[in-house]
Amino acid sequence: MVRFIALAAVSAAALIAAPASAQEISQTVAVAGKSQAQIQADVVAAAEKVCRQATAGETFRLTAYNACVGATVADAMKRI
Repeated sequence: MVRFIALAAVSAAALIAAPASAQEISQTVAVAGKSQAQIQADVVAAAEKVCRQATAGETFRLTAYNACVGATVADAMKRI
């Protein structure tokens, strides 16, 4: 059986703005048959992709991007 974990990131600015503007972006990562190091690398790569899109309109994009990646990776790794 193949296991997957889905990552989701919501832009910090979207959370502060009107709820209707919140945009959820997700990416699925397969984890079956992979080492912990490979799972971590795949989760980080997926989080970077998701957060790049989620923070595109941020004023302080690098700060928002780094926070997004850190929080998304931490959340995803807790689910495994």
